[in-house]
Amino acid sequence: STLYNWRGVVCYNRHVFKLRLPQLQLGFRLTDQLCELCALRKLNLHSNNFNGSIPDVLSQCTLLRTVYFLYNSFTGNLPAYVFNLTNLLILNVAHNYLSGKIAAIIQLFLWSIDLSSNDFSSEIQSNFSTDSQLQLINFLYNHFSSEVPTSIGYFQYLQYLWLDLNQLYENLPSTIANCSSLIHLSV
Repeated sequence: STLYNWRGVVCYNRHVFKLRLPQLQLGFRLTDQLCELCALRKLNLHSNNFNGSIPDVLSQCTLLRTVYFLYNSFTGNLPAYVFNLTNLLILNVAHNYLSGKIAAIIQLFLWSIDLSSNDFSSEIQSNFSTDSQLQLINFLYNHFSSEVPTSIGYFQYLQYLWLDLNQLYENLPSTIANCSSLIHLSV
């Protein structure tokens, strides 16, 4: 059978456009062949028990708009190149075993970032862009330690913010009042 008939694979102009294979419990490492899918826009591999690190070759998938890697067993750092994928709108790597520091989140077009239930331990970056489009930030249940940066007030579109179950200092900066779209705040 052709690739066009595979469940979870969406093609357009003879290229794989979407790869949606959630909850199959595949349980292996992602390989470099993944990014031979040069037209890939949406990648949903949640709940598959993938292990090892997130492959560096993913940086070649420059057209990616959504990445759902939640509920797997990924380890190691979240690669810095993720924040250089200029088309990326949604990044969800919740419920893995990722650790270390987070690179500066300066990507202007990211709408949603969910890093919850991992083992990240860095400070929350303070150099957020004033033009950020972020609507959802979920850093719940990690080991982030710092003050919540005053630059959080730049997020005029931010609707949901979860920072609880970390090691953050208690006080929120007064700039949080600038987040006029905020619907849910949990610290």
